[in-house]
Amino acid sequence: MKNNQSNEMNESDILEILLKQRQQIEAGQERLKEQKESPVIRITSAHPLSQQDKEVVLRALERIITFEQDDIQYIVDARLIAGIRIQSRSYYYDNSLLRKLEDMRHHLISE
Repeated sequence: MKNNQSNEMNESDILEILLKQRQQIEAGQERLKEQKESPVIRITSAHPLSQQDKEVVLRALERIITFEQDDIQYIVDARLIAGIRIQSRSYYYDNSLLRKLEDMRHHLISE
């Protein structure tokens, strides 16, 4: 009996994970749709970036993609906890603590 409850718990956990992944995919599709409509590069950070931090990020970004200064949109999203996310039509970089925790959770669940 205990094994059945344990299996049900695992099935429930799997269902929850699949639903979250579906939500992430749908959110990603929505972001892609928005990006196709806009040439904006979104730089999202957990806390407001200082001017010096913005310059460092832009210098690094210039090595990877071509953009105009007017194309940059800065967003603060505390859900990232720490770190930065950069996204454009052709580029996506996520070095946020949120992403690392999600990756760690996924890795632990899959083992």
